[in-house]
Amino acid sequence: MWVRILYGMLLTLAVATAAFTGDIKIQEWQFDKDPLGSVPAGFVPGKLNGEAGRWELAEDPKASRPRHVLMRQPTDDGAKDQMIFIDGLEAASLDLTVRIKTAAADERQGVGVVFRATDERNYYVIWLSPNEKLLRLDRVINGEATHLQDLTVDSADSGKWHTLRLLIHGPVMEAIYNNRQFLSGREEKWEFGTYKKGKIGFWARGAAPTYLDTVRYTNMDESTASSGPFGVESESAPKK
Repeated sequence: MWVRILYGMLLTLAVATAAFTGDIKIQEWQFDKDPLGSVPAGFVPGKLNGEAGRWELAEDPKASRPRHVLMRQPTDDGAKDQMIFIDGLEAASLDLTVRIKTAAADERQGVGVVFRATDERNYYVIWLSPNEKLLRLDRVINGEATHLQDLTVDSADSGKWHTLRLLIHGPVMEAIYNNRQFLSGREEKWEFGTYKKGKIGFWARGAAPTYLDTVRYTNMDESTASSGPFGVESESAPKK
């Protein structure tokens, strides 16, 4: 327990230090600049299972201001997985925080973060299953999902906002749920090196709407710090 907390603190400290020294760029999306019903600028919906639903901006009176949120509105085929990517972003090491919400807790309902994606059939995903009250880590290869790890969460209530933070540095992953629960992964446990770098986005499925809000992202590949969050020497990002 304390080791996990220490890992999270070290990762957070590394991000804060790099940001303070100007090594990295922090990006944030609050979805307030685009009209309701549109796909927000800088995001690209995936094409796989396009008949299962659509991604669009909606208004949520319970969201943090501004009240625009990114919604995945399902159709009758909503149980199928769908993704939306942040346009132009690829990374191996990163720090991403997002607020997530599901409108129901049906059996196949879920929402989460896709990372190190080669395409829509090859990626990792960390996602909340409200029906199971689990935070799950899966690896998808050629469209076939393999469950790697999970964490029983204290609260996964539908209709309420939850916070998911994903920190990755080299072979180490830390997912922090609602700022207090930790799911840790290392390469020997979940074959982190299957995809060494890739696209970043969001994932959802289920017969009820899912919502995303206040995305905050840092590409840690661009850090020029000489030491990673665990005291491991890391290479500076190549100059472009």
